[in-house]
Amino acid sequence: MSIVVSYRLDTPLLREALAAVPALGLRVEQAGALDAASTLLVVRAAGREFEAFEAALEDDPTVTAATVLDAELGGERVYQLEVPADESTYTGWLSLGGVLLDATATEAGWAVRMRFPDREALSAYRTICRERGVEFVLRSVRDATDSTEAYPYGLTAPQYEILAAALEDGYFEVPRDTRMGDLATEFDISDQAASERLRRGLSRLLSSLAVDEYYR
Repeated sequence: MSIVVSYRLDTPLLREALAAVPALGLRVEQAGALDAASTLLVVRAAGREFEAFEAALEDDPTVTAATVLDAELGGERVYQLEVPADESTYTGWLSLGGVLLDATATEAGWAVRMRFPDREALSAYRTICRERGVEFVLRSVRDATDSTEAYPYGLTAPQYEILAAALEDGYFEVPRDTRMGDLATEFDISDQAASERLRRGLSRLLSSLAVDEYYR
């Protein structure tokens, strides 16, 4: 039976570019092989200081080419990034039958949700990460048939997780039982990144609820 796995990666991939603009976050929209030596990533960037990020991409040793595909209203840009194949674990999880469900990146690292055919494939992928010097931190494993596989209202895994943690920890209580800094520490990200992730999750959730109510 296939499984859905949530995990974090501490990898050199885009580390320098993201460190240059800590408030910016990326979400992978597409990944594929350009050739045997290169991987293509299409990523959506949310935040500010896109020009600074683009300048940092030029100096990031894990990026060989970067193109702006779309500059949208609402503070987002879409990039096509070419990276050396050995800087990405794409060929590793693809060869094991992995299917990427969601992946986001900040200066704190990568948060990924992947479907694997079985636990043996997951174990093999962890070995690949270890052999490449990539730190793998497992967060959860679920059967793919579990109703919790898909996050509701279009939320990404990181958005859902920080919303759930904020609710459970009393962030929305009056007075608050926890602070933004506590949530940031829990997810090993900056206060700014935690705040933006929480706001984006709330925005997506409330927008979806408003649509549901309109069509009810």
